[in-house]
Amino acid sequence: MKLLIKYNFADINNALAIAHDTKDAADIMEIGQLLLLHYGIKAVETFCKEFPDKKIYVGTKLSERPEESIELFAGVGVHYLSVLAGAYHSIIKKSCEAASKKNIQIVLDFINASSLGQSAMDAETLGASAILIHRENTLNEQADNLENDWQQVRDNTKLPIFVQGKINPENIQTILTLRPQVVIIGDAITRSKNPAQEAATIKKMLDEATPPGPRL
Repeated sequence: MKLLIKYNFADINNALAIAHDTKDAADIMEIGQLLLLHYGIKAVETFCKEFPDKKIYVGTKLSERPEESIELFAGVGVHYLSVLAGAYHSIIKKSCEAASKKNIQIVLDFINASSLGQSAMDAETLGASAILIHRENTLNEQADNLENDWQQVRDNTKLPIFVQGKINPENIQTILTLRPQVVIIGDAITRSKNPAQEAATIKKMLDEATPPGPRL
């Protein structure tokens, strides 16, 4: 399992400082929405230049104008972009086709998927490289239904699965048993008292729970 650390700050200097502190544990780095809202494409460009050896993920959640959007992000060197699973199939397909030409992987974001199982079946046909499940969307006052949602998706696709949503060392054991290809963690690392130590601890947990074999 790989660790994706999400840097979601309004201040890019703060984000960069913590990113440098935690880069050794991060397999993938994500530019958070606050950075995108404040700095736009320049935040992405800055991360790509600061961390040329790291894979960069941007949660763009595309739902329109995919060719122009992907051209924009490809120009600064990103590796992953997200597209909403609830977007028109034509948009998803165009996104995947445009991304493939730029060596960018499209992660289909299930945050607005109307049917997890059907969207999982459609994902590979449409050209997606991976699927993103949001754990927080399954939470209610009584139970965490992540395992049920995971099964609906896993039973209907062979694509790699990313999982995110309020994951921390206290609740990560459920995630470890599911063994997604990528675990996304933001505030639990970046806003902890010691981000470098917290990132290293979580990275070790993921590595120890990862079976031998091909990796994403």
